Amino acid sequence: MFYVNLLELREVGIEVYMGEMNLLEVIHECQKNIFLKYFGYYAQEDVFADMDYDFSFYECKDFNDFIQQLRQGNWALRVALIYKNLCFVNQCNGGDEWFVVKKFDDEYVGFESISLQHILKKDGEKKIAEILDRLMKADKEKCLKCAW
Repeated sequence: MFYVNLLELREVGIEVYMGEMNLLEVIHECQKNIFLKYFGYYAQEDVFADMDYDFSFYECKDFNDFIQQLRQGNWALRVALIYKNLCFVNQCNGGDEWFVVKKFDDEYVGFESISLQHILKKDGEKKIAEILDRLMKADKEKCLKCAW
């Protein structure tokens, strides 16, 4: 088995894109989150967690695709859904806690945790659309203050 820490690729200047998102920058930003970082919370009990649950990305084609992906549920740790300039990274294995990383020009900022599936079930698609709209419109300062 061959294992590559994707952050090592970033250090040598390699870039990997999916849509607008540089995936290595997203992973780098996720290293600030104890649940997503390599050798973080989950590796304390299972040293192989980083190899079992490496980052994987899916680019949603549109809003309906994003909703369809959310409805599937039971997402693994570090699965990420990309929607335009937002990346939602699941930080709870089999759960519904999505760390939000937003691209601002060439800077990536992780700033929020949202239970999207819960909101979808409780308040419906219209509420998810409103949240996405607010997140996309929010500037960096608002995002960092979680005042989006």
